[in-house]
Amino acid sequence: MKNSTILKPVLLLVLSLSFPHWLFAQMLQGESFDPKSIGPLFFLDKEEISFHAAAPSKKDFTATRSLQARGESVVLVQEDLENLNGASPEGWTGTPALGFSWQVTSSASSFDVGSSSFFFNNFENDLEGNTAWLYTPVMNFSNISYPGLIFDYAYAQYTSQAEDALVVFISKDNGANWEQVFGKSGENLATAEVHSNAFIPTSDEWDGVYIPFPDYAGESNVLIAFGNLGRYGNNIFLDDINIGAGATFEIVGPEQLFFCQGEEITLSVESTGDISAFEWTIYDTSDGSQITIGTQSTISFSMFDFVGWVGASLKAVTPIGDLFITDPQVGSILSSEPLSSFYEGIEDGLNSFPGWAFRNEDGDRTWVFNEESRSPIEGEQSIFGLRNFRSTDYDPAGTEDWMVTPPLDFSDVEPSDFTFYYSYAPYSSDREETLTVYSSVDCGASWQVLWRKTGLELGTVPSQQIEFSPTSDIDDWELVTVSLDAYDGESELYVAMVNTSGGGNNLWIDGITVPGLPLNAAISSDAFEVCQGETISLSDETPNTPEVREWSLLDQEDEVLASGSDSEFSVSTSDLPIGDYRVELKVSNTTFESEISQEVTVNTTTVATSTLEDFEGEVSTTLSGWNSIGPTENIWKFAPDLISAYGEGSYSYQLDLFVSQEEAGTVHRLISPKYNFENTPNPTFTFDYAHAPLGDSEEALEIRLSTDCGASWVTVWERVGLELATAPSRDIPFVPTPEQWTSEELDLSIFSGEPEVLVA
Repeated sequence: MKNSTILKPVLLLVLSLSFPHWLFAQMLQGESFDPKSIGPLFFLDKEEISFHAAAPSKKDFTATRSLQARGESVVLVQEDLENLNGASPEGWTGTPALGFSWQVTSSASSFDVGSSSFFFNNFENDLEGNTAWLYTPVMNFSNISYPGLIFDYAYAQYTSQAEDALVVFISKDNGANWEQVFGKSGENLATAEVHSNAFIPTSDEWDGVYIPFPDYAGESNVLIAFGNLGRYGNNIFLDDINIGAGATFEIVGPEQLFFCQGEEITLSVESTGDISAFEWTIYDTSDGSQITIGTQSTISFSMFDFVGWVGASLKAVTPIGDLFITDPQVGSILSSEPLSSFYEGIEDGLNSFPGWAFRNEDGDRTWVFNEESRSPIEGEQSIFGLRNFRSTDYDPAGTEDWMVTPPLDFSDVEPSDFTFYYSYAPYSSDREETLTVYSSVDCGASWQVLWRKTGLELGTVPSQQIEFSPTSDIDDWELVTVSLDAYDGESELYVAMVNTSGGGNNLWIDGITVPGLPLNAAISSDAFEVCQGETISLSDETPNTPEVREWSLLDQEDEVLASGSDSEFSVSTSDLPIGDYRVELKVSNTTFESEISQEVTVNTTTVATSTLEDFEGEVSTTLSGWNSIGPTENIWKFAPDLISAYGEGSYSYQLDLFVSQEEAGTVHRLISPKYNFENTPNPTFTFDYAHAPLGDSEEALEIRLSTDCGASWVTVWERVGLELATAPSRDIPFVPTPEQWTSEELDLSIFSGEPEVLVA
């Protein structure tokens, strides 16, 4: 007898043969899978027989009941073991081993649905490797075209070395001859971690099995035997055993792996057996979230705002239960965001590859990061690689791992070379990897080989039979340059790097580069002027998308007030004083850089308290509530001399263009507070001005109005050159006499009813 109080080492087990229904259920619900909420799941994959056992003998079995499908009934056994009060179901028999038999228990039920199950107590009973058998009634498959078996089971090892086994045999001649259709033992059988106490499964410690046996269709004397081969380990449970009409089916998709955004993908079903309905679920492989559903045998869908792998799960409704298959990689939607250059230094993990597509079809032997300072590139340490070493049955030789760039746009520029470093140690001549660089101009529908090496030719260091990781020594690495000259003019060129596993050794990659193309920084915005409290929003419109962006918002003293690095740059002006600011954008790629600056203006939210501004009163550099804007220190300000229109009063506002000698085209603005014309039916704007030309220079004066805080302006008055002059040309600073002023009155009735009007 085991001492259940002794604490023994516990090893967490991962079932290498369990089916991927956890991913499917997560996708269905959009959150973590709860088996209790949807019941057991069965999958259309015949279990590999990892444990082979001796069949039961003829003398072990005595038939007590025969089951035959009558009329339209195609389910012969549907046994959930409920309401039996511990007795065996009718027609079931058993053969003990060393006096110990299968029992019906009320201590557990599959996925917590119901309360009873079959149970064999290996924890207390040592069968010494003998097998106790449990037999179904004799079944007649005469009316069943595609028979199959579904059952749930649960098992935990007593220690990590415990090797109890569960086997299933089928006979078509009343037990005279048997065929094994299922067999697992020890770790492969376990559905839970090691238990040093008697194992009683919880709801999430069960697994489901579906075993089709179409070769038995039409047979009239069919038996199924469940065997517990005990080695004094831990308990085995069976529940929800359904036998009858089943099916097989598979998802049939397009031959291509990759698709453009918006391109239609069509999936269909090939099936055999008794299926009454299908249910599709198309999902995002990265997080399991549902994309679309369907109930026909064929489903078509298009992905427009999606980049990444699309998975499909298909449920088939059969008489003996719902069967499921999943394919997490039915197609990859490629990015449509074009690049003209890139450099991937592998320093930020998967964040190093925005917009790239990856495909892994060989289990855990996929792309991995190594951050152990092995990069051949100065100043960097991380590298990216493929774990080809020691491929298993789940990572077979010949499987491929893809990484595909975003589209490269060479429509307006000459193509650059595609370069990268790689490092590889061959394992042996019969276990060789291949690295291929492909190109595609049709979104992955077809691929052309640009570069390829295999085995010893691929090797950068001598062969070795231990798992390979390179050093940072450049001698461990090879630099590859692939010409893209043939793709001059292409706007969507995809480049793929593909590792084909040979079960040999690891391959590593670093410094993937397409040299940069010329850049010419450009900025766009819906409004370069906003009212105080609003947000300034700008976009990078640089052709040949840059790799690096540096945004800065600076004040007139060149102090940086805000910064950013995305394609969009937004700044709240709630805490900014009214006035002019400068936004700078610096962009760069692996070869080129460019920068641009853009003036932005924060206008006042102050509403004018007076309709008259005669500039009399306190003299200062700026006028309260007004915004004087210019690209230099020379701005509109109080005149230094006692000058006033027509000699009335003492002051006026002046823009000194004589001393500053500014370049032609320089613009200076004086912006008023807001005026409220809501209740003014015929608003007017009057002003006095004086100007004398200097030689043949032509200054211009405009009056503009805005109702949207300066985002847009309407010019209502303009004078240029001699038309603007109120005095003769002169070559000394102009100081007007009272008679050298003139007045203007502008009709602003088109702005009647507007509550917030700026005048500039």
